[in-house]
Amino acid sequence: MKNFKVSVYIVMLILTLMLTGCASNDITPTIYKTMYIAGSGYDTGMKTVASLQKQGIISTEQRLVINEYANKFYAPYQIAAKSLSVYNKTKDKDVYNQLTIAITEFIGAWSMFADSVNRFQPGLLGTDLPKIE
Repeated sequence: MKNFKVSVYIVMLILTLMLTGCASNDITPTIYKTMYIAGSGYDTGMKTVASLQKQGIISTEQRLVINEYANKFYAPYQIAAKSLSVYNKTKDKDVYNQLTIAITEFIGAWSMFADSVNRFQPGLLGTDLPKIE
């Protein structure tokens, strides 16, 4: 439940920044879009997994595997969200580099997470996120 609350907070932060015009460079709107899609997908996937586990469709062992993939995605996702917030305020190149590394990591981990959820709920999550170029 804590991860869900953090996810909702991050998505709300991203939406607020988008609506207030803090996205000042050309790539920032694409980053927001990718992060919004990823955050929403993560929440959907984890809610579905919890529901399937309650129904007995997913075992504890299977849930642990899914959680492992979820953590590999979610940790860099959180770093990216924090870095994006700082970058928008400071335009610091080191922060931007940290942001791009975190984005690369969470995009790379997304397909493994999505695949692990889709094994039990086919087609629930897309396996690709929008490219950031």
